[in-house]
Amino acid sequence: MNDFRIKPIVYLGCPYSLDNTSSEKDREKRHAQVTRCANILFRSGLNVYSPITMHHQIQKHKPVKMTTREWLQLDFEYLSHSQLLFVLKLDGWENSLGLVSEIEFAKEKNIPIVYIEPNKEILG
Repeated sequence: MNDFRIKPIVYLGCPYSLDNTSSEKDREKRHAQVTRCANILFRSGLNVYSPITMHHQIQKHKPVKMTTREWLQLDFEYLSHSQLLFVLKLDGWENSLGLVSEIEFAKEKNIPIVYIEPNKEILG
């Protein structure tokens, strides 16, 4: 097994709620897609953090009412400790307030950004 304690953290962002305008079905679909992408990155040996993978499940257990800006404050903490930002370019990614803010934050902090075009494995 890989020793992930010595691997840098990489952050995987994608659109999710589109500022709370997307349907539950769309959020479920995006959760599945980004989790498949996180799995690919994880299997390649990266120490990947995917906030949608984690927070979607938490919200299903017992929803926490937070605005996009409040979620971003949590996400920026993780992103500030990451060595790289991966951006999964799912539908709506360019209009996602959260994702666009994460990209801007990464640029301000000089965190390199890699854009991922979703393939068949990710799209499911």
